[in-house]
Amino acid sequence: NLIGKIMKSFFLTFSKTFGIMLALLVILAVFLLFSNLIGRYVDTAYNNLEFVEGDKNSNNLVILLDLEGPILSNSSQKISFFDSQIIFANDIEKIFFKLKEEINLKGIIISINSPGGTVSASNKFYESIIAFQETTKIPIYIHTDELLASGGVWAAVGAKKIYASYGALIGNIGVKGPSWFYYNEPISIKQNFLDKDVATKEGIEFYQTFAGRSKDIFNEFREPTQEEIDSIQNMLESIYEKFLIIVSKNRKIEKKYIRNDLGALIYDSDSAKKKGLIDEVYNFNKSKEKILSELNISNDYKMLSLKNNQNIISQNLPYLFSKYEDNYYKKLNLRICNMSKMQISLLSNYYSNNC
Repeated sequence: NLIGKIMKSFFLTFSKTFGIMLALLVILAVFLLFSNLIGRYVDTAYNNLEFVEGDKNSNNLVILLDLEGPILSNSSQKISFFDSQIIFANDIEKIFFKLKEEINLKGIIISINSPGGTVSASNKFYESIIAFQETTKIPIYIHTDELLASGGVWAAVGAKKIYASYGALIGNIGVKGPSWFYYNEPISIKQNFLDKDVATKEGIEFYQTFAGRSKDIFNEFREPTQEEIDSIQNMLESIYEKFLIIVSKNRKIEKKYIRNDLGALIYDSDSAKKKGLIDEVYNFNKSKEKILSELNISNDYKMLSLKNNQNIISQNLPYLFSKYEDNYYKKLNLRICNMSKMQISLLSNYYSNNC
């Protein structure tokens, strides 16, 4: 009986202690979750400024933005573009809005490598650059180390000057329509899942209900009609015309020359300068020196960059949300694949992904 009482008392004490510890762990997990969400997703587009170089006490502020990847409008999961190899135009707009409040700001340098992106996102990026400079009279400068193509060019031409490192690729001024292929008299379909084969004596017949002419556009079991081809081509030509106007206006290049001579080819940095697409072939440090000199602050400035918002939670628990983020990036890559295949886009063919 004594042993039984001792064991009963032990298990009772243990269960209470375990219950308390479990409750504390649940509370801690909830705290970590909200801390991480708040730290990462609440206005992360601007909150963290990191000193890069210069005089910390200087009143002449220069902001550096490092951007890389395709240009999309926004993140469906509210993850900042600093956490991915994606440029979100909505985040850029928020950053510029916040920077308008910086009374000591003298200029912005955007270091960017981009293959382009969607039409709406590239245009929004461009309009944000134009609007900021017109409102504040503060110049924005662009530098690329490797690639500035298609929608990246659309956005970049809004800046006061564009610099590129030797060997960088610039250009691809064109618009790409959605891909459309169809099966020409198919007799068999093989699916990857479990290697299932489908075959019939009379061939494969496809049925789909829809209302509205061309509602089944991109149907893989029929040819496109001439009307559909013409409609898509007209959209492409309309967007391309705006692209030409934007580049011509901002780079002071004749529209006819862009259409007939530059085309949608991509050029090395030296050729891009000769053709007027960029201002100088300089590496980043040389470009920075030229920019600071142009702003008359070479000997008195401080440069700050926007950094990824890594709070103490995300620093010490890097795998806390790994499954969630892995799923997010898979969806993001699928989104880019769909954009490159099915949307009218300004995404260069020089860009490769995991599609």
